Amino acid sequence: MKVVPLRITGIRAYTHEVDQREVILDMNIDYDGDVDIDADVNAAIKAGVKELKFQGMLRVILEPLIGQAPLVGGVTLFFIRRPTMQVNWTGMTNVLDSPAFSSLSEQSIIDIIASIMVLPNRMCIPLIDQIKVDVMRFPLPRGVVRVHVLEARDLVAKDTYMMGMVKGKSDPYTTLRVGNRYFKTKTIKENLHPKWNEVYEFVVHEAPGQELEVEVYDEDRDKDDFLGKYNLDFGEVKREKEMDQWFPLERIAHGEIHLKLQWFALNSDPSLLKESNAGLSCAMLAVYLDNASNLPLTRRSAGPSSYVEISIDKDVQKSKVVYMNKDPAWEQGFTFFVQNIKTQQLTVQVSHAALNMTHTQTHTQDPSDALLDTL
Repeated sequence: MKVVPLRITGIRAYTHEVDQREVILDMNIDYDGDVDIDADVNAAIKAGVKELKFQGMLRVILEPLIGQAPLVGGVTLFFIRRPTMQVNWTGMTNVLDSPAFSSLSEQSIIDIIASIMVLPNRMCIPLIDQIKVDVMRFPLPRGVVRVHVLEARDLVAKDTYMMGMVKGKSDPYTTLRVGNRYFKTKTIKENLHPKWNEVYEFVVHEAPGQELEVEVYDEDRDKDDFLGKYNLDFGEVKREKEMDQWFPLERIAHGEIHLKLQWFALNSDPSLLKESNAGLSCAMLAVYLDNASNLPLTRRSAGPSSYVEISIDKDVQKSKVVYMNKDPAWEQGFTFFVQNIKTQQLTVQVSHAALNMTHTQTHTQDPSDALLDTL
């Protein structure tokens, strides 16, 4: 068995960009070696992992800094973006080594890691009694970024005619991703200089660190063609407060995209609330889902397997499933954008995760009664 230690291939410490009472370290971690993991699916099926490749950027936050041992009040660890992973399976080779199963299994493992340690989820270790774990697990976000996707120019023409002899145009659209949050603009037909003029909003948990991932594609009937990408660290937007500029599209011959980005700090003073303008948000609602008690039992188990759906209008967010427990603890945080505090309502629905039955309990609350942070 090849024994290979986990490697740290790069490390960066933040000083000027962060609060003086904390230390932030970004570490690129890399593992490529043998492992010995075995699992019994049932009496007849055994499987395991014999080799693992793993790479990702781990952020470590030491806060608050204190004047006595252990010098910091707690340690928080998380991946800013999902790590990459490749798994070499053992047992049932004809099934586990098939591309379909391997991909599904690797994704399942990444999903488990993401539910624990990929933003906005965190692994928290308090070192002194005065530190509250729930505050460490779900601190208020650093801010909100409003992204105006305005236009693009000089895009590559992907549509061709007459066996490729005549170049036409493209049908471009743009995708925006921050972590698990994803948006897609409308498609502009036959235009290498499209104008979208669309607006999207993102909650930013870490700046610097989190990135806006912008990609442009040519829409086709079979497979959409790549027209370039650009990644922007939100630390730049936080520093500049507002950016309005053309960004060069990368991994493509030519093309630029015009974005306007605005940074909004959060404030919990409700007197600063104003009505929304042009359908944009006026506030952000932060919800911490802690636990439930004495949930009704299902017929076939000693305790229910339950999850919670929290929603404002069409924005529905779902918690993880807690299995076989009438007193489940989810300990997860959620954020919502609010356009109108007078008419919109927060709905909380608890459901059993049984295969053939759903028992729900619903509670509705006015967002103005909860924590509101103005944009």
